[in-house]
Amino acid sequence: MFEHAGPQIDLQGVATYRRTGLSLNLSESGLCLLVDEAPAVGDVWLVRMPSSMMGVRTPTLMDVRWVRAVPFPDSGLSIVGLKFVF
Repeated sequence: MFEHAGPQIDLQGVATYRRTGLSLNLSESGLCLLVDEAPAVGDVWLVRMPSSMMGVRTPTLMDVRWVRAVPFPDSGLSIVGLKFVF
């Protein structure tokens, strides 16, 4: 699961959004997510990756590399490819 911060303005004046998605695949270079809103390619997300420790989530910056609509009419779902930002 991930969180993408619904609009809020942080202390630096940047709008953030909070979303939840389902991780489909994780590799050493990135992550594939199922989400209910398609982001723009090139967006940078702060993804909070769950860890094995109860309640601990590691914040990770990720770049949206590609977006594909799920081929079910009116589902509104998309599959998103994210690359770790190093």
